[in-house]
Amino acid sequence: KFFFWDSQFGRFFNNGPIQGEGDILFFIHTTLWAFLPWSVYLCFIVYNGIKNIKTVVYSKAFILSTAAIVSFLLFSVSKFQLPHYIVIIFPLLSIIVANYLVSKADTKSMQLLNFIQYFIFFILIFFIAITAVFFKLNNILVPLLMCIIVTQIFYFISKEKTVVSIILNGFCFSVLLSCFLNFVFYPQLLKYQAGMMAGKWQQQNLPNTAITQYRVNEFSLDFYGNTMEKRNNELSDLFINESKAFLFTSKKELQKINRDSFNVRPLQAFSYFHISQLEPTFFNYKTRSQVLDSFVIVHCSLVK
Repeated sequence: KFFFWDSQFGRFFNNGPIQGEGDILFFIHTTLWAFLPWSVYLCFIVYNGIKNIKTVVYSKAFILSTAAIVSFLLFSVSKFQLPHYIVIIFPLLSIIVANYLVSKADTKSMQLLNFIQYFIFFILIFFIAITAVFFKLNNILVPLLMCIIVTQIFYFISKEKTVVSIILNGFCFSVLLSCFLNFVFYPQLLKYQAGMMAGKWQQQNLPNTAITQYRVNEFSLDFYGNTMEKRNNELSDLFINESKAFLFTSKKELQKINRDSFNVRPLQAFSYFHISQLEPTFFNYKTRSQVLDSFVIVHCSLVK
């Protein structure tokens, strides 16, 4: 009952055992970035569809459009929102956009559609440049070479203004964005996921030693660490049968430990930020330290 009913339909109607508090506009901005570069054309389609609603009702794409709209509205009003839900309707949106591009293949609109492609492509180049400078990427040459190579390919393809060139240019956009994010930006961003970095450090330095999470709860440490980590909120309980232990905790909690009762020796510190919710202060390397938290692995023992 939980797997086949409560967990599924309970999310749509937000009356299951796990409830969300989402924003009704969440999937709008999620679709705008996740469906790039095709989301720009999708905006045109939505606008034309509202403007010429009678034409849409009698068109071949009516069933697809209705299925996409109903699914989108269902996800939006559910308030239980995760970004990957929207992927379900991407095949429908792709067919709708493809149908729109083909319908414009022999019209003057093709020049406008190509111009839009140029515009969003160079916005991507600008985004990569801004990220390289303000985020302070370790190796700027890599994204620079990526941009030069893909831009040349883009320019070569764009000489013929056809539907095929638009599709190939969209492919170039996706390749450049995906390669930049996955091979350049995210590897550097993930270094601020303290649990993951602590787990990797443990594998290299304390491969067969259990680490206790003291008044913190970082699941990424469980995943990347070499042993199953324990959790404990009271040191007195931890040291009933132990005289020493390795702790993973925040710097704030570390300062609260009574040094008269416990010897504490820091081994490694890890910077932390909630990387799924980026903000300008963090993005700018000059102000990043203002919003960073700190976690540490320490060796803790009883004072004799």
